[in-house]
Amino acid sequence: MRRGRETAYLSHIQNPELRREQHAQFEIERESIEEHREEAKRIIADQLTRDARILVLDVSQGGFDPNKVANKQLVNRVMETQYGKAGTTSHGEIMRRMLGFEPDDPRVTVWDVANDPDRTDIPYPDAWVGTGGPAMPSELDPGNETKNTKWLQRTADAMQELSRANVPGVAICLSHQLWEYGRGARVGKRHPQRQFGTARLRATEEGKRLQLLYGFWDDTGEVDISASHSEGVITPPPEGNFQVLAVDDYSDYQVAVHPLRKDQPIEEAIEEENIVLSMQNHPEVAAIYLEVLRTLRGEAMEKEGLDPQAMLFKNTPNARNVWLNFLQLAARRLEKRKK
Repeated sequence: MRRGRETAYLSHIQNPELRREQHAQFEIERESIEEHREEAKRIIADQLTRDARILVLDVSQGGFDPNKVANKQLVNRVMETQYGKAGTTSHGEIMRRMLGFEPDDPRVTVWDVANDPDRTDIPYPDAWVGTGGPAMPSELDPGNETKNTKWLQRTADAMQELSRANVPGVAICLSHQLWEYGRGARVGKRHPQRQFGTARLRATEEGKRLQLLYGFWDDTGEVDISASHSEGVITPPPEGNFQVLAVDDYSDYQVAVHPLRKDQPIEEAIEEENIVLSMQNHPEVAAIYLEVLRTLRGEAMEKEGLDPQAMLFKNTPNARNVWLNFLQLAARRLEKRKK
């Protein structure tokens, strides 16, 4: 009876064994994320003074709508695990939480670019991070413009402005695509099926050495990471001044690193940490958030030929280490700014 009550919020998963395994992963994940946040808070307390500045470019358009999820137990659990006390479902708040900050900490500015593309009162930060979101980079293509096109272009432009101002960053999913687009890459649909669930990335030799990915890879040079996207980078930027850091069977361009200046040698930029880490997958997204997406988008996935009912979403602690490394990068940039 106890086990049945524990997994009641996963009653939509038809396979009982999978339901139990999924519940176990969520319980492990909840503790793992709290441990991660405690380590992030320690880094913040030790290394980031009150004048530190981190900018989050939020392109999530508000995130998911809890009212569209019938299973309220599931909603409560994802809110607790992924959002904490924030009371909002935006990916900007997910980023704030994964970085270990409280919702009212002034060191983090969340710019909701999708809803406020003309905002100007944003100080240049020590480091920035861009979120994922449901819009598609193909909406930037001539003849395919939508109501999203203006703010998508604004986001791409903002990232290049930050680059010209010598500010390093991490671009995730849609932001990854917009960063790459701003560098001249061709972005759009690579496959008829989306990539969804817990992906397994393989590091290149360059990926194994990058400091921002310290602790990211397991002993085999691979990592489990959350994935949810339909479009990606089709053709890399033409200047070729970048390094691919991770691949998988879905894409040969899952993670890359770029110098802030296009004319700076990549090895020199990495040494000076004048870089942007561009990542298609989601080191900030919890497995339980994928569960919400499975309930909301399962029918669409089945039409693409996927079987979401057979997927097991895993806890991904190694992937979250990128946020600890990002905090330390921000701290080092803060010290440079003070000199």
